[in-house]
Amino acid sequence: MLYMQAVKYNKVRSLVCDPQTLEWNPADLRVSSVRSSKFGVRLVTTYARLRSAAAAQTILFDKTGTLTHGDLKVTHASFSEEWGSSQTQDILWRAVQEIEAGNTHPVARALLQESPSKLEEKVEWLTTLMVSEIKHELGRGAQAVVTAIQPGSSSTSWKLAIGSRAYIESLGVSVDLSQTPVKIRTGITTTVVLAMDGKQAAVFVLEDKVRSDAHQVIRQLKDLGLTIGMITGDNAASATSVAREVGIDSDMVFANALPEEKCRTLARFLQRGPAIYVGDNYNDILCFASASFSICVVGSDMKSFDDDCADATLISSETPPLSRIPLMILLARRMSGIVTQNHCWAVVYNILSVVSVLGMGGIGPPSP
Repeated sequence: MLYMQAVKYNKVRSLVCDPQTLEWNPADLRVSSVRSSKFGVRLVTTYARLRSAAAAQTILFDKTGTLTHGDLKVTHASFSEEWGSSQTQDILWRAVQEIEAGNTHPVARALLQESPSKLEEKVEWLTTLMVSEIKHELGRGAQAVVTAIQPGSSSTSWKLAIGSRAYIESLGVSVDLSQTPVKIRTGITTTVVLAMDGKQAAVFVLEDKVRSDAHQVIRQLKDLGLTIGMITGDNAASATSVAREVGIDSDMVFANALPEEKCRTLARFLQRGPAIYVGDNYNDILCFASASFSICVVGSDMKSFDDDCADATLISSETPPLSRIPLMILLARRMSGIVTQNHCWAVVYNILSVVSVLGMGGIGPPSP
């Protein structure tokens, strides 16, 4: 009799203690991956993070290359008095070419596309231009040492810095945008500042366009109960213009943010609950890692640094990329609901199994 009690007790313990009955089966994630791939989303994530996407309360967007196309074009350039001559401007453009060579960031591509048209065909007075000690800071800008050797004179060197206004000001450089027309710098643009030896030398304004599906997607996400925000390194005027066009509330726009500041802003929302971050990978690696769930927008003209940098990647297809985000969230919620349902059935099954093994009267554990 004691032996039979022990057998029954062990059966009960094996049923109620089996952790697999309360885990998300890997098959669930495989089903999610297959379904998401059908509408242009590639999942590389974990069960826990997909559940976080389902439970998310906030979704934060990068601006350039995410809400906008990221196909930038230089529409305005202004130079300080010291660097206003044709010869000195040539030095700046050639230096920019050297520093940004091979860089696939949208800003770098735009400057590289513009520089040939700005350079004179013959620069006989400048025999040599050397750019050394190049240092790129992801999401911030770049620094280098530029040395010009002119015929019949000694060499002249400058320390160059190029990047967003916030980055240049963080280096102790005073930035003045008064030479840039207000209409230009408050449009859907990105402003790049170039400094030489700690002084502003040039300002470049790069024009962008909002993605055609952005406004509709923001409205759909709001209908799903999500709070929508935007974090960008660009100036507040440009960020506000984009936010107004896509339907993001002004109090949810965070501009002039360096990568570390983006993470701090994201962290504040994470304290309130799960948050999703959407970016184009160029300046968003830190936020991808910090967010509860991350989505990378990869356009047909872009290649991400690491295809697995985000939980979900919006791969190139005929469908506008942002339109797949609401579908991604709905799929995550659907899969989370199925798993919760399975958990409930597992609990019910365990209870019924316990009753079946022990009998309606029940038994206690065997005596030692």
